[in-house]
Amino acid sequence: MPNLTDSSRVKFSWLCDLMADIRAQTGATKARVFVEKCLNRFSRQCDMFPLLRLLIPAADRERTNYHVKEASLAKLFSEILAVKASDRERLKNYKDPSKQPLGKAGDFVSVLSSVLEGRLFHSGPSATVAEVNGLLDQMAAADDVDTRKSVLLQAVKKLSNKEAEEFVRICLKDLRLGIGHESILKRLHPDALKLYNMCTDLKRVCAEAAAHPEGISSVAGRGGDGEGGEGGEQAEGGGSSAADPDTLPVFFFCAMRPMLARPLEPSKRPITEALFNPNLEAEDKRYFCETKFDGERLLVHVDRRRPEGDQIAMFSRNGSNYTDLYGPSISPHILSGFRGLRGLLDGEILGWDEATQTFLPFGTVKSVAIAANANRAAGRRGEEDQKLQRHLVFVAFDLVFFQSNEMREKGEKGLDLTGTGFEQRRRLLMRALEEKPPYLRIAESTLAESTAQIEASFEAALKARDEGIVVKRGTAPYMHVGKGAAQRDGWWKMKPSEGTLGDTLDLLCVGGFVADGMRRRDAV
Repeated sequence: MPNLTDSSRVKFSWLCDLMADIRAQTGATKARVFVEKCLNRFSRQCDMFPLLRLLIPAADRERTNYHVKEASLAKLFSEILAVKASDRERLKNYKDPSKQPLGKAGDFVSVLSSVLEGRLFHSGPSATVAEVNGLLDQMAAADDVDTRKSVLLQAVKKLSNKEAEEFVRICLKDLRLGIGHESILKRLHPDALKLYNMCTDLKRVCAEAAAHPEGISSVAGRGGDGEGGEGGEQAEGGGSSAADPDTLPVFFFCAMRPMLARPLEPSKRPITEALFNPNLEAEDKRYFCETKFDGERLLVHVDRRRPEGDQIAMFSRNGSNYTDLYGPSISPHILSGFRGLRGLLDGEILGWDEATQTFLPFGTVKSVAIAANANRAAGRRGEEDQKLQRHLVFVAFDLVFFQSNEMREKGEKGLDLTGTGFEQRRRLLMRALEEKPPYLRIAESTLAESTAQIEASFEAALKARDEGIVVKRGTAPYMHVGKGAAQRDGWWKMKPSEGTLGDTLDLLCVGGFVADGMRRRDAV
C-alpha cells in the first residue's frame, strides 16, 4: 500500500540500491522494477521531482550543468584524497586498458570506485535525497575550482563508497541504467511524457502529475506521446473563441521537443513501400521535399504582447536557450518579417558567406554568432554590422503556433497548430512570415506524389552538395516526441551518408575511433 508522501526524505542509499537493481535487469524488466520498487512505495499525490531528478538527471533543466567532466573530476579527487601517483595516473588515463584492471577501462566511475575503495569510511546516518540534492545544487552553482573541490569534499564525508559512485554518475549525467526518461515518465503518469515533450520541465511535470493523478488537462486530447494537438479543425477559419484570448499553449516560451524525422533508406526499405503503401489514403500520399540544412535546429518563440515589449526566445532541439547567442544578430530580422502578434517558428539557423553566396559548413554557426556579438560589443553596429562578410541566417520551415492582432481583437485565442497537417501549416507560414533576405528565409518546398519525384529531389540535392532532403507528408501533424519514438512517422530524412542511394565499396579500414565507456571493452 503506497504511503510515502515526501520523496525528498528517503535515504540516498535506498535510491542507490534501486539503481543497482535496475542495472541488473534487462529489457522491459527494468521498467517493472522501477514501478514495483519505487513508484508503488509512494502516494499518487507525492511530488516525485526530488527523487526523479537524481534518477534521470539529464531530463532536469533546473540543473543543466555541473561544470565537471571526467578529466576535471580525476584531478579534483586526486587532490581531495591525496592519492598516490599510480592511482592519479589511473584516474587521468581511465580509458587506457594498459593502466586499468580487466574490464574497467573506459568507465571513469568504475576506475574511481577502485581508487576510492578503502578510503571512504562513512559511519554516520545515511544522507537523504534532499541532502544529496543540496550538494548537487552547490555543485551546479559553483563557479570556480575551489568551490567544486569543497563540495566534493563534503560529499565524500557524507557518502559511502557506493553512494559516492552514484553521486559522480549524476554529476556526469551518465547513470547507465539502461532505461531512459521516456520509460520512467510513462510509468509516473499517463500524461507525464506528453507534457514533458511539450515543455521539458521535469519539475512542472512532477507537480502536475501529483496534483492531477487522473489526467493533466493541458495535454488532454493529444494522442500518443504528445503528437498532434487540438488546433487542426480551426487552422483555416481562425482561432477558437475563448474567455481569454491570451490563453497560451503549454509549450509557448518553453524548451519543447521539436518534431524529428525518421531515416529513410531505400537500400533497406523501398520508398514506394515506405511512403506509397496501397493502404494509405490518397491525401496521405502527398509529400513535400525540402533541403536538409546543415546548421542548428532552432525553435523561435515570438511575443509582441509582453509588458516589457517585443520578446523572442530561441531554443535548440535539446532545449538549450540560445537567445543571448543568436538573438542579437537575428531577432531584428525575425521581428521585422513576422506578421503576427504571437508565434512559434521552427527552422534552422546557419552561417552565410556573402562572398561565395553559400551556407557555411556545419559547426561554424556558433563561431559566426560569437564574432557578430563581439563586433557589436566593440561598438561596430548599424551599417558596419550589415556589411559583415559572414552572418547568420534563419530558415523557417514550420509554424507551430500563431495569433494575429485581428484574432486577439476578436477575442480569439491563438492557433495551436500541432494537430494541423504540414501542408496547411506551411500555407499559414507563408502568410505569417515575410522573407528578409539574406537574414530571414522560408525553406523552399517541392510537391512530390511519386517515388520518382522524391528521387529526383534527392538527386538534385546531391548535385547541389546539400546534406540531403527531408520528405514531409502533407497531412502529418506536428509531433512532440523524442528521438527514436515510434510515433515519428510523418517526416523522413534522406542523406547520402546513411547509405540512401550509395554503392558497395571494397576498402580496407586502417584506423578509427572506438566508443567511450563500457562499450570500449575488448575493442580493437
